[in-house]
Amino acid sequence: MIGCLRNSDELKLFDINDMIAIFDKVTASFNFDVAIGKAEALKIIGKLRGHEDQARLMIRVACVIGASDGNFDNNEKATIRKICRDLGLDPASFDL
Repeated sequence: MIGCLRNSDELKLFDINDMIAIFDKVTASFNFDVAIGKAEALKIIGKLRGHEDQARLMIRVACVIGASDGNFDNNEKATIRKICRDLGLDPASFDL
């Protein structure tokens, strides 16, 4: 996954260490309590509402993460479809 983040032209604008720190923070929240982790993740994701280019990039990254283990399963796809709807994006434009 790190390789994907480093090779993405869009993500080169961001410091990879900052991205990893945010990811680790949200992951720790999930490890503490799933409901708290979900709330924390949705709070961060919600900041992208109204910023279509950034929201679309985040969805593409989420799809890469979902597929990174070789199995982009229905639960992962359903979660990303929900995030798309929350952000006002059409899940079909991401083949979801």
